[in-house]
Amino acid sequence: MNKIVTLLLVIFAITGCTSDKMNKLEEALEKAKNNRSELLKVLEHYKNDSLKLKAAIFLIENMPGYTAYHYKYIDSIQALKKEWIINGFVKDEDLKKMEREWLKPEIRRDIECITADFLINNIDDAFQAWRERPWGKYIPFDVFCEYILPYKANNEPLEEWRKMYKQRYSFLLDSIYTGTDVIEATKTICEYLKKEDFHHTHIFNTTSAGPGFALNYRIGKCIDELELTMYVMRALGIPVNIDYYPFSPESLNNHAWCVVRDTTQENASFYYSEYSPRRGIREGEFRKMCKIFRRTYAKQPDGRFQKDVSNEYFKDTLTIHVSDTGTKSNLYLGVFNRDTFYPLAKSIVKGNNVSFGYVEANCIYIILSKEGKEFIPFTNPFIFDGKQINYFPTDNKNNQLENSKVYRKFPFFAWNKDRMYRIINSKFEGSNTIDFSHPYMLYHICDTPKVCYNEFILPNKQKFRYVRYKVRENAFLELAELHFYHDEQEMKPANIIACEPYYANADEFKLANCFDYDPLTYFLSKEEGQELIFDFGSEVLINKILCIPRNDDNFIRPGDTYELFYWGEDKKWSSLGKQKAKGVYLEYKKIPRNALLFLHDETRGKEEEVFFIKNGKQFFVDSLPID
Repeated sequence: MNKIVTLLLVIFAITGCTSDKMNKLEEALEKAKNNRSELLKVLEHYKNDSLKLKAAIFLIENMPGYTAYHYKYIDSIQALKKEWIINGFVKDEDLKKMEREWLKPEIRRDIECITADFLINNIDDAFQAWRERPWGKYIPFDVFCEYILPYKANNEPLEEWRKMYKQRYSFLLDSIYTGTDVIEATKTICEYLKKEDFHHTHIFNTTSAGPGFALNYRIGKCIDELELTMYVMRALGIPVNIDYYPFSPESLNNHAWCVVRDTTQENASFYYSEYSPRRGIREGEFRKMCKIFRRTYAKQPDGRFQKDVSNEYFKDTLTIHVSDTGTKSNLYLGVFNRDTFYPLAKSIVKGNNVSFGYVEANCIYIILSKEGKEFIPFTNPFIFDGKQINYFPTDNKNNQLENSKVYRKFPFFAWNKDRMYRIINSKFEGSNTIDFSHPYMLYHICDTPKVCYNEFILPNKQKFRYVRYKVRENAFLELAELHFYHDEQEMKPANIIACEPYYANADEFKLANCFDYDPLTYFLSKEEGQELIFDFGSEVLINKILCIPRNDDNFIRPGDTYELFYWGEDKKWSSLGKQKAKGVYLEYKKIPRNALLFLHDETRGKEEEVFFIKNGKQFFVDSLPID
């Protein structure tokens, strides 16, 4: 024990640590339990190198917050990932077995099992990478500690990775790009990584792939790509970290991307499979982000391993006046998560004003009060336009009522529009010969579809044995449902001559999906400009076609039961009544003008989002600002 005390006193003298910092280190050593001796070996190893000793202390004192997820069947999980890379899919039964039996990790605390050799190798390799690159001299020690030094990316098992990544990619900075610009160096690596590709999929809901597997098998969620990026960049001495927003009220999800620390001490964002860094540019993404945070290895004063960096992305600050001094210190900035709330950031009290720092303008926010573990509304919801707070009206008695039609319960995103619009300029043709030597135009889809359920009424009085559906030359054939009718009787084909699906053995793209009465399943062709030929076995009269392009099933679905709510003066949702959809829209006759609304589908689905109606049109948060 006396030797340990002596070592800690030496550390105190060499590094100039404050007593608080030494207490933090001692607490970490206590939490190491039987592994304490391994950590002391590291401190002893660097007692004559003050900077590396500081780096070791930084890693150790923050290590109690880190764990590793160990999966007993990790080899089986990785075998499925390899299969997905090769085939583009895995069998449903294998996925179900993985979810049922294999995803039960053993959680181990890093500080209780990390070895001295592992930590020493990490520190030495990180310092070498930092010092051998020309931009390293412009990277301060505190930035080095957060952007290069950490021994892991997330909660993956401990594994030495720096040497193998450096061996694989160092040629990029030794021969391809040999300049001194860290942004250009990052671009060079991004371009190479993009050629190596990355297979994005959310079906493997496990912990990080780990550096060894990720080096050779590029598959996983967005965060897996970013952690791979960190392994590569940090091994080569490029200071990189991850920024993210925890929740978007637009997508009801989170997202992240990388940032590289420039020699100007600014950060530049990038996501190698999509875009490379540009000096001085931090762009995040196109969805509403509201608040943005940066991962940190060090535990922050609020107990989390992140810091608010919204000031690097947004130009506007949000402050409200609060007269109730008893609650203003416990207020949070929130957004809507369907009909409930997601707290984004705790308030900063400045006199009688409560500030939430920098935020994204043109979003729908609500101030929340935390009572115990519950968040309750403190204000009514509002739109912050960057300057003013515009509250939604809640007085239903004095507010004007209006009649409106409701078509969707969730934003209509651009990628869904692209999928739906692939039916534009498609043609339905009839023929009594399979070669369609004399085709008869049954229907030409000229207009942009406004809803997913499209009933085409045909003026046709002629019978045909064959019907051909053909898309335009520059579009994939992508359909969710396709049904033919004579009046109300469905005419089912005896045979279908189909083009090749995107993946021949994948159930996701099979032709049968077009006839299963499920608008979420779909068929997708491998090539553009393809066609389907339907053989009815004999001549039939078709005078109606139901055509549903691939979609998100968030339009009004005939037969489903919906309930519309508005935000009332009692700071909660009030019902405007239930309706069973008879068509592609719901019509309500007494909606409070400009009120915040929420539509719930009682029959199915989860994607639902607040909106308001102006001039007869629905506006979700993705539509703001309104022109």
